[in-house]
Amino acid sequence: MREIKEPSFIAESVVHLSEKDSGIDKQIVRVSLKRVTAAGNDPKKLRRRQAVELINKDNGLSTMAFVMGGRVANSAVAIDYDARHALGLRYEDDHCAILVRPAAKYRVVRHYLTHADLGYRLSIQLGLLGAALGGISIIKDLIGWFVG
Repeated sequence: MREIKEPSFIAESVVHLSEKDSGIDKQIVRVSLKRVTAAGNDPKKLRRRQAVELINKDNGLSTMAFVMGGRVANSAVAIDYDARHALGLRYEDDHCAILVRPAAKYRVVRHYLTHADLGYRLSIQLGLLGAALGGISIIKDLIGWFVG
């Protein structure tokens, strides 16, 4: 079986994201259109609106964002102020080493469990509580069914 390489890359520079794309509620990272596919049929490219993990290779800090295509250089990413802050970059920093890779499902859940916006944080916490209580209920019913 042939192993498919995940579509990750290291961005060598960052640019400022436009005001309409910025904000803690949007969490967008713009990458070159050459690196994004809308259909999701190319395993070497990132899917549009796919959750990705951004990791600053210089200091190890990371954050999560959603990929969108844009007119950005192939070796650059466009991020907003909140993402810069989470990655430990100053506002005027433009050269860095940012690893962009698809985020694992547990990383997405962990990100929303600690999100700065109470609405996101509360909704994921209530969803996980419901799943846990549902699991406990299934176990209780199976025990009752087998025992008695």
